[in-house]
Amino acid sequence: MQEIKKSNERQTKLYQRFGNVPVPGDLVDFYQKLAPEDLMEFVQVESEYVNVLQGTRLQLGRVYRAAKKLFAHAGSRSDLHETMTFEKWVRAHGQSKQTALRLITLADQVDLIQAQALDTHDDGQLMVENFLTLSQSDQLAIADGKVDEKVVGMLLHATPDMRQSPIWKGMLQELHESRQAIEAQKSSCRTRLIRFSS
Repeated sequence: MQEIKKSNERQTKLYQRFGNVPVPGDLVDFYQKLAPEDLMEFVQVESEYVNVLQGTRLQLGRVYRAAKKLFAHAGSRSDLHETMTFEKWVRAHGQSKQTALRLITLADQVDLIQAQALDTHDDGQLMVENFLTLSQSDQLAIADGKVDEKVVGMLLHATPDMRQSPIWKGMLQELHESRQAIEAQKSSCRTRLIRFSS
């Protein structure tokens, strides 16, 4: 089984957007030459592909989370855990531990968004859809708390029409600026901590 992820190169350089659908750079020239009606059919296929991929990533994250919990509870089966670990189990399924942990983080964040939506009576499905339209790096940044909560709230509550508008691109720009500011702040704190401890 191949690792289910987009490489960083594809996220940053090769992916372009048609509507709100990420398209691999290898297909951009082909799509740009199509008539609008033909393009829409391909965009629908790309959209379905992304939805299936996102659903698979979420399901795998939940499976990995369950497996990780099983391996964490050695208990009376500790003899089994000396020969098998979560990492070995993941590798036996053709994935890396890093990929499994990233998918667990994704599943945890989606579950958190749904739980928060229940508490606040928001549209959880819309919030999850908005979250899943973001790049993996943006999703992980949100899950890791590297984005201002106000920016996250605006993104998660955007309407489908808004996702098609320049407003959405502006919010994505705000997300990236927020990420950079928080990462710079954390880096500065680490530098001061290192200087202080020296």
